[in-house]
Amino acid sequence: MSVRCEVDRQNDRATLLFGSQEDYVLSLESTSLAEVLSLGQRALNELESEPAPC
Repeated sequence: MSVRCEVDRQNDRATLLFGSQEDYVLSLESTSLAEVLSLGQRALNELESEPAPC
């Protein structure tokens, strides 16, 4: 999947574009972008952690 970003410094906004034809577009102000990144890091940490014993 192709991904790219566009940054609009004047409006404090970043747009993330996913897919060869920009199938998914996410436009966020910097505060919301930081929250998404934090959530993504939490998800990665969970995926990389060992499962709890049964």
